[in-house]
Amino acid sequence: MMGVSRLPITATLLQAVKTAATGIIKNNFFIFKIKIMLQKYLDMNYSFAKLLRPAGQNLVINQGHAG
Repeated sequence: MMGVSRLPITATLLQAVKTAATGIIKNNFFIFKIKIMLQKYLDMNYSFAKLLRPAGQNLVINQGHAG
């Protein structure tokens, strides 16, 4: 009788562990996706800043020569 009563608990425990593991994996994947999105956003901003920076420097240099 002990084995029979212990089996459902084990199955429930396994299910709980499986659910928890799935949740953790999904959560990590979500965090990973957010990190990738942030990285892409930062890279985009960096590229944009790099494009603007030379133009800004040229303006300053040109103004310097004009003055």
